Amino acid sequence: MKAFKVHRNGQQYFRVDLPKHLFPDGKRRSVMARTRREALGRAEGQIEQRRKGLNTEEAKATLAEFLGRFLDFYRTEGGVALRTWQDYRYHIYENVIPKIGAVVMRDLKPRDVDLWLKSLRDRGLGDRTVEYAQAVLRRALQFAVEWEILDRNPAAARFRAAKRKRTVKPGGVKIRFLDPDESRTFLDAVRGDRHEVLYALAITTGLRPEELYGLRLKDVNLDGRCLTVNQVLARTRRKKGEDVPRFAFGPPKTEKSRRTIDFPEFVRDLLVEQRRRVMEMRQLGGTGWRDHGLMFPSEAGTPLDERNVLRGFYELCAGNGLPKLRLYDLRHTHASLLIHEGVHPKKISERLGHSSIKLTMDTYGHLFEGSDHDSAEKMEQLFGRSENRARVIPMPDSEHRADKTADKNSKARVARAAK
Repeated sequence: MKAFKVHRNGQQYFRVDLPKHLFPDGKRRSVMARTRREALGRAEGQIEQRRKGLNTEEAKATLAEFLGRFLDFYRTEGGVALRTWQDYRYHIYENVIPKIGAVVMRDLKPRDVDLWLKSLRDRGLGDRTVEYAQAVLRRALQFAVEWEILDRNPAAARFRAAKRKRTVKPGGVKIRFLDPDESRTFLDAVRGDRHEVLYALAITTGLRPEELYGLRLKDVNLDGRCLTVNQVLARTRRKKGEDVPRFAFGPPKTEKSRRTIDFPEFVRDLLVEQRRRVMEMRQLGGTGWRDHGLMFPSEAGTPLDERNVLRGFYELCAGNGLPKLRLYDLRHTHASLLIHEGVHPKKISERLGHSSIKLTMDTYGHLFEGSDHDSAEKMEQLFGRSENRARVIPMPDSEHRADKTADKNSKARVARAAK
């Protein structure tokens, strides 16, 4: 390859013409730089990209332009829920584009990603938020690799892709939940409340809020005193003027989340009354009723407004001397009550719909701390004071005789050796 001197606007540059056969349209293309070495280096890079089948024209676009096209494609072809897509859009427009959106795709380097992540932390964003934003960028740039725009993913270096080891921050708090006495106080306080059944079901089954809001009448077996989690409610985050629904129903969080759960007798009685109330609301709603088959609908048949539910929930807790909790903390309360009653962790994991028992133990393992006292007591019985030691079980007679015979044979061998 040769680099030719050219002059533009009173400045000297070096131009290298690229082989025409590398481009389908046969048009001449070239690269220019201020020095001969830089121009030849750029030309070799372009040729290498074309030989790999990369789209060099797309690589000239800015990251912001590419991410806009990615979002348009990902909304319909990404295979993700609308709420997830909206989370992607939020991070792209709020956290990615303002900092590195002007960078040209082919010039994006791992160092740019490192500096961008540092800027997010400098803004005071939490580790989880930074990890999510990084995952969004990594996912988008992986599409650029698969679409043959880039030959590597600048956001997928090994130390960046690895999950940050999470540690407990100084002053951090553990999960919040109600103890058994507080739980009984709570159920007494919600008696007669409009959302009594929803609260009672949450604390006795450990359902996630989105599972409660998405629960349908047909998913509840009153005779068998059990329910099946078949769908969840996802609330969308609409931009002003955006034509998307306020909510959408979808499958449970994971395959393990699709589960069948038993509930106690008193909750069955509450659900019977709730079913009757829903049927009555449906009749009163008339033509304005929007039937989604929900167990906990609004007066129009649509899902409950979460803000209204939470407002009443907070007032109930504050008015009865209970700790300030989230609705999700009733799920934590359910887990803590099962642990208090000695239910096996594996069963708790299945009931909560966790993907593995490890997740259950990582989340609630500290609640088993009380059982460590029993472990210490057992060690005391084995190795402590003589009056506390466990009785040593004697060997069976056959083993005892065998030991005596072995001892005699050993003494005989010693005697023969002495002679």
